[in-house]
Amino acid sequence: MRSMLIQPSLFRELSIVLSRLALFLPKTGISFPGTIQPSGRGTHASTICSRILRIARASSRTRGGERMKLRMAESDYEKMRGLLAPSFLGGKRIRLEMGCILLVARNEHAANSAVLVADVMESGVGDFDRQEPFALSLSSSYLRRALLTVRQRGLAGFITVHTHPLADGRVQFSNYDDTNDPELMANLYDLQPDGIFGSMVLGKSSAEARIWSPELRRVKLEELVVIGSQYRSIPLNGISCKSYPEPAAIFDRGHAISGSGALYQMSRMRFGVIGISGTGSLVVELLMRAGAGEIVLFEYDIIDETNLNRILHSRRSDVDRKVLKTERTVEVIGRVGFLLRLS
Repeated sequence: MRSMLIQPSLFRELSIVLSRLALFLPKTGISFPGTIQPSGRGTHASTICSRILRIARASSRTRGGERMKLRMAESDYEKMRGLLAPSFLGGKRIRLEMGCILLVARNEHAANSAVLVADVMESGVGDFDRQEPFALSLSSSYLRRALLTVRQRGLAGFITVHTHPLADGRVQFSNYDDTNDPELMANLYDLQPDGIFGSMVLGKSSAEARIWSPELRRVKLEELVVIGSQYRSIPLNGISCKSYPEPAAIFDRGHAISGSGALYQMSRMRFGVIGISGTGSLVVELLMRAGAGEIVLFEYDIIDETNLNRILHSRRSDVDRKVLKTERTVEVIGRVGFLLRLS
């Protein structure tokens, strides 16, 4: 069945109708993380309602596009890598696959939607039903605990994470992963229709991740952004990024100090500057000349007499014409000719 794009108003009405209808139908019994189990007369109708509602929500959420990022704090990233590090200790013996769960929230930005990691749930004794060098199966109790925590904390869902011990610069989901993920995700969405669930596989220096839509369609996560003492961008296409494109010649001084990697990351970042008077106008100028990819300006005032000795590029004619500070800034930066997006 093809998925449909549903307008928000229609989606709300459909949600209400299906939710009320479901109240009069027996609920589906679920063996977690196994298949749906019959629980009496009417189960099929209840399941259909649940899945129609699930697909409607998904269509409403994803109508803006499918490019998504995963964002997490540096402390959570280091915790995750530390928990999974035993898979990559090296030596002659093949290490076991390791796993954990990332509890996530959702950022539904119109142009840059992202999945936000709220916490890392480490595994304990008995949390793996199967643990081998080439296979890992999370126990139903571990998954239930994660789902309960998601509901208690008002989060959106979670992403299961596991390692491939022999992978380094290149990693991808195995046939075992592709076979078992859909069944698990179907059950998770039956339990939490408006949630968000996915999976990630890690190599020693590479990663691949995906979100499963409620209709069990894969949506790839393109990038892991780690925020902390430094900004890190890790591709989630399964390939380690060890080389970066050379920057333009105008950035030769910056290149000598920080290398092409830092300049490349700078060119892909978006910065917000609140207020562009004495301090803000200098910050915008420095960001532009450092190679920022995009700057979002938050300023609604006009240039007046008191700004002339503080705002870069402000002129007496701007005061006379009551020019907006943002207007003058955009004009000047546009004339410089950098590949910079301003909004």
